[in-house]
Amino acid sequence: MTEGLRHRSRTWLLIWLIVPLIFGTQSQAEEPETGLRQQLFSDLKEDSKTLARQLKNGEYDSAEITAAGLEQMVLSLRNLFPLSSKGEGRSRDKVWDNWQDFDQQLQDLAGDYRNIITGIRQQDESQIEQALQFSVSSCRACHRPFSYRTLW
Repeated sequence: MTEGLRHRSRTWLLIWLIVPLIFGTQSQAEEPETGLRQQLFSDLKEDSKTLARQLKNGEYDSAEITAAGLEQMVLSLRNLFPLSSKGEGRSRDKVWDNWQDFDQQLQDLAGDYRNIITGIRQQDESQIEQALQFSVSSCRACHRPFSYRTLW
């Protein structure tokens, strides 16, 4: 695994642990969460490509670490949509208006990355492939209703 990827995984894990302590409630400052979530979505896109490449090349140790970082990134998104940031960035109002659905999609995506890790640990190629496909589908399914700018 590259040092840059390892550092980014550690950075997002740290953010995932600290952001709830700093911003706690949905009535806090707007811009920090908006900027963080936009950067996080960008990193998710890039790291998802890295994960697919690692899996294709049989780099399972690196892929497991990348998938774990992706899972934590997705889970950290749950804390980056305070009500005070509604209308900022590329997120549609539907995120807040349909929070349970949006949150469930985030949990599903995190579960897809968890299933990739499980597949790697069990050396189950079909589970890895299926979970990777589900993760791609989850990203697309979420972008259509919840983002003004579709990345997929």
